[in-house]
Order: sequence, then structure tokens, then C-alpha cells
Amino acid sequence: MLGALIRTRFAGLMASMFRGSKSKKQRGAAFKILMGVFAVFIVALLMFYFGLIFSQLAMLAELGLGWLYFTLTGIIALSISFVLTVFMAQQLLFEAKDNDMLLAMPIPTAYILGTRMASLFLMCAGVALIVLIPAGVVWCMAYGGGAVLLRFVIMALVLPFMSLALSSLLGWLIAALTRRMRNKTIVSLVFSLVFLGAYFYVCFNLNDSIAGLLEASASLAGSVQAHVWPFYALGMGVAESWALLGGFAACCLVPAALIYAVISRSFFTIAASKHGERKQAYREQTLRVSSLRRALVVRELRRFGNNSMYILNAALGSIMTLALAVLAVINRATLLEFASMLPEGIVAALAGAVLAMLSSLDIVSAPSISLEGQSIWIVKSLPIPVRQLLMSKVDFHLIIALPPTLITAVVFVLVLPVSPLEALGLILLPSVLTLFFALLGVVVNLHFPKLDYVSEVAVVKQSASVMITLFAGMGVVLGICVLYYLLLAELLPVWLYMLIMSAVFAAGCAGMYAWLPRGGARRFEAL
Repeated sequence: MLGALIRTRFAGLMASMFRGSKSKKQRGAAFKILMGVFAVFIVALLMFYFGLIFSQLAMLAELGLGWLYFTLTGIIALSISFVLTVFMAQQLLFEAKDNDMLLAMPIPTAYILGTRMASLFLMCAGVALIVLIPAGVVWCMAYGGGAVLLRFVIMALVLPFMSLALSSLLGWLIAALTRRMRNKTIVSLVFSLVFLGAYFYVCFNLNDSIAGLLEASASLAGSVQAHVWPFYALGMGVAESWALLGGFAACCLVPAALIYAVISRSFFTIAASKHGERKQAYREQTLRVSSLRRALVVRELRRFGNNSMYILNAALGSIMTLALAVLAVINRATLLEFASMLPEGIVAALAGAVLAMLSSLDIVSAPSISLEGQSIWIVKSLPIPVRQLLMSKVDFHLIIALPPTLITAVVFVLVLPVSPLEALGLILLPSVLTLFFALLGVVVNLHFPKLDYVSEVAVVKQSASVMITLFAGMGVVLGICVLYYLLLAELLPVWLYMLIMSAVFAAGCAGMYAWLPRGGARRFEAL
């Protein structure tokens, strides 16, 4: 039975990536190739980045601390794998869409949890391998392979179990603590933002950290050996000792098995409970009436506000934009010093490019149609014009993404030395691009819906519409920058180019806005 559940789970995950939700037909070869190119490009870019980092850390071997190289490799891989999977652990394990159906069947809850943890393990392993493969390649290029490479491969296979254990434990604790809370989204969101802030802080200071590690490598080695034995066993196990490698493997596998056993005992209670619900006595109140447009937008906002995973993954750009505004005010002197070293007009261009790139990270509207799921027939059966329904998803995106962009743009105008025309372009272009990305998300989602999902994680993080919208938005911003730098820098001032680009993308917005009532409505009705 467990094998059948695992096969069904993975077959569903693979099939949902390459077929539509309604027709069940396989995606065409062109779509598969396009998605494959996107995936290979991103993975190759990340591996190249980590390769540069590990090429610096490889100097530890010349100091007689080769084992510390593997220890730091494991710590970096574990940290990134944990941070990127802990946000989805709670939803993937306890809040899947098929919970009620599976729990009603004569299937042991341990089997259901096992398939969920197997999916989470694959995600942990995928992220960890993106870090570990460049580390292994750098070591082999510098010092050769042999038995060290074999032990490194074994370490790479067991390390994701430690990440799985940590992510599952934290997801379980959050689910257990918040299952009776009415505002559990706030708790999950605050907790996740703390982790995310720490993660970005470490990333931004990584080069300085590496330099410090190399300078204090001897004392660091002693600290690791004395206080963090599992990672000492990891490094020494890969470098020279099969026995210590076995000890590290036990540190990965035993906690994962224990956590699986503990979670399985309370899995039914958590998964079957009605989160945050409590009985309330009926009180007669005056019925408040709102416009159709407002009601539809509030509906979208409620779905968004009740899902911390949706907030973190779809509105990360807005969160970072607001943080950037605060940093700009705090570090005004540093910004002015930096701006004084740049040619005239470039300050506004850089500020606009940063805001536009952060805006492209907001993919709030891209999964909004897919999240209707199998209950999409309800909204289709209501006497609501399709255009208003689709535009409510655009309005919802703008409510989340546009205010942070405008606030930060105004802060930049007040803080940075820009002319009035540059200020106009700095405010206008990112705002128009935000509207463009909001419309683009809905248009792409109509072409690539995913309604038969098991968990909302699959829609918000893995669906084709999200990937296409995200990469297309980043490509648009990069294209604007490259076009000006290579061809138009000598011909047009920055402010004029920003206003021209604003007009161009405003025309694109008008085209998508005109398409939604006709072509968009037909596609929505066919879902």
C-alpha cells in the first residue's frame, strides 16, 4: 500500500507539470523544452555562483584543514536546503487538499505522512545537490577524487535527511501550536520572515564571512570539533574516516526516523482538525452591502491573508521593497556618497531598475486562477461578468504590490539627488511595470492553469504560470537595462528613456486589458 501511495503521489506531481488541468492532455514538446531551458539556466547559474564560493574555501586544504572544507560545504547546503523548504513543510505535510479523502480511507496515517515526507525529502535533496555538486567538482579539480569522492557522494545522499528532519519538526511544531489559533497566518508569517531576514543577511555578507573564516580557520576548526560534533564527523568522515562518516550518517538518519515516528502519532489530529475555527453565538447585525468589484477583491485578499506560504512566495518583492525604503532612510549618507561617484542620471536609472526588478518578484496574480482549484465551477456559475472576475485578480495584485513600489520610489526621490524629470521617470516606470506584471500574471495563468493540485505549494511554487511570469518579468527588466546600456545611452537622457519605456509598457497593459474581456473570458469559460 505504501508503495502504491508513493507511486501515485509522484506520478501526480510529474503529470501536473506537463498537462493541463482540464483536458488532461500532455503539454507539447515546445513547452517541455522551454521549461527545461528555464530550469537548466537557473540551476547552472546557481551552481556557478556556489562554485565561486567553494573555490575560495578550497584554500583550507592548503592550510591542512581539508576536512573543514567539507564541514562548511555541508553546513551551507543544510542551511539553504532548510530555509527554502521549511516554508512549505507545514502546508505540504498537514494542509494538502486531499487530506479529507485520504483520511477517510482505510489507509494508515503513517503511510500518508510517509508519502508527504518523501516529497519534502526530494525538495530538500534537490536544493542540497545544487550546492553540493559544485563543491565536489571544485575539490576534484583541485585535489582529485578517489575514496574522498566516494565518501562525499555518500554524505550528499544522507545530508538531506537532516534537512528533512529539521523542516518536518518545525512544520509540525507550527501546525500543532497554531491549529487552534484564529490568526495562525500571522504567527507563521512572522516566524518565516525572521528566518528569511537572517538568510538574506548571511547571503549579503557572505564574501566578508568567507574572508573571516579563512583568517580564523584554526580557531574555527577547534570550535567545530568541540561543540558541533556531527559536522566535525561530516568533515573528517569525507576527508579520511569511514567510521566518522558512518557516525554522521546516523546523525542524519536516526533523527529523521524518530521525527517521522513522533509526527505520525499526532498527524491525524492535526490534519483532520478545523484550523482556527471556534463556535460563535449568532448575533443579529445589519447586512453591509458592497460593490461587486470590492467583494471580489476582498475575496482574493482573504485567501491571500490566510496563507503565509502564499504571502512569502508571491509577495516577496513587496516585502523587500518596503525593507529597501527603510534602509534608504537609515543609510541616506552612504547612498549619497555612492551617488556622488556615479555619472549624472545613472542614479535614477539604478534606483528605477532596482524597483522594477523587485516588482517582477511579485507574482501575486500568476497563481490566482489556479488557486480556484476544482471549485472553480462555483465562481463560473455565479452571475458575474468574467471580465470583472479577472480584473479583480489584477486589482488584488496592485493592492499588494503597487503601494510598496510607490512608497519606495518617493523615498528615493527625497533621498537621492535626482532632477524633477528623473523623479517622474523613477516613479512612473516601476509603477507601470507593476501594472504590466499584474496583467501578465492573469494572462499567463489563463494559458497555463493548474486546477487539479493536491497542495497549494504546487501552485504557488512549482506551476508553469508562476515560473513563466517570474522569468518573463525579470527578462523584461533586464531587457530594458541592456537596451539602454548597449544602444541608447549616448542618444537619450535617462529620464526620457524611462518615460518612453513607461509609454511602451502602458501600451502593453492596454493590449492585455482589451484582451481579457474577449479572449481571456473564452479561456476562462473553457477551464
